[in-house]
Amino acid sequence: MRFGIALPHFAHLAAPGPITEITRAAEGNGYHSIWASDHVIVPAGTPFLPDELTEILATLAYLAGKTTRLTLGTSVLVAPYRPALFTAKYLSTLDVLAEGRLAVAVGVGRLEPEFEALGVTFADKWSRTDEDLRVWHDLWTTDTSNFDGRWTSYHDVRMFPTGHGGRNGPPTAAGWQAHPC
Repeated sequence: MRFGIALPHFAHLAAPGPITEITRAAEGNGYHSIWASDHVIVPAGTPFLPDELTEILATLAYLAGKTTRLTLGTSVLVAPYRPALFTAKYLSTLDVLAEGRLAVAVGVGRLEPEFEALGVTFADKWSRTDEDLRVWHDLWTTDTSNFDGRWTSYHDVRMFPTGHGGRNGPPTAAGWQAHPC
């Protein structure tokens, strides 16, 4: 059995010192993984969400250099918040820099005001997430990639790195299909 912790990278803990201390304590005490949450902005008055929260991918990239064994995970990465091409590149690069210790759990999001602030249509979150996952898979598994989608299109492009040790992207929690939660 493996145990992980949800990294409290929010409120007064949203700083390098606490984030590093908590992560190193988890690694030193034999935990398998540490997981970061994803919100770009927090609508005022939203219950149970902190006013301060470090960005998920930047936080995991920072921790990749502070750890040697822990799996670094997204809990969850809201795919439609970011452009698919950028996210594919960021995730595969982070997987390489973390020496294969990245795990990606993907979600569709739930806060409509957050989508609005990011210029993403809330009603499209399921179909956009599905397309984003197909883009990531395409870029990570083909030498020269072509894709024609509703939100993302490209032709005759190459993206490197594709993942640690030449693998096809970082591992995902549920494969490439978007499933309702």
